[in-house]
Amino acid sequence: MPNIWIVLIVVLLAALLIKEYLPAYAKERGKNLATREDIEEITRKVESAKAEYSRELERVRRNLKSLVAAYRLNSTRPSSFTDRVFSSREVDESA
Repeated sequence: MPNIWIVLIVVLLAALLIKEYLPAYAKERGKNLATREDIEEITRKVESAKAEYSRELERVRRNLKSLVAAYRLNSTRPSSFTDRVFSSREVDESA
């Protein structure tokens, strides 16, 4: 007869464990999965923005190089543009 009590106690403890622990575990596991998916989505968006920024930056650099090259071809003195820029800064700073 004592064996039945031990089996009954073990079964009750197992039922309590299943009732209390497993739903909490499943809920936490679901939150972790959702968080991981959110992080993956945010990471994809950040990487996409970085790539877009990088492409745009390279486009601007190419355009700027082209403008500088065209200016140098049309300029009688290649440094005259920078001379004007720096001289206007000195005037602005002294004012």
